Amino acid sequence: MNAEQLESLLEYRLGQARETLREAEILYEASALRGVVNRSYYSMFYALLALLDECTFHTTRTKAVTATGTHPAEVGSARTFSFCTTLNHLAMSS
Repeated sequence: MNAEQLESLLEYRLGQARETLREAEILYEASALRGVVNRSYYSMFYALLALLDECTFHTTRTKAVTATGTHPAEVGSARTFSFCTTLNHLAMSS
């Protein structure tokens, strides 16, 4: 996946999250609390998918760059790499 494809995927995932959160707001106004919880959960789920997609992209890029010994700016910081690696590990072990 290249950076442009990642950007499109992130926009899609975050769009899902926003739309689902809007649904939760509508259900809240209608006092449909069970639906609010459901839609809120899925809104967070879609946002987390976007985060995991971005982290997977950066983790893969950073591993490749580390293997070649170069460090271009678009890879991101070591802190981002560490966070994303931890997040991916937690997601895979669940």
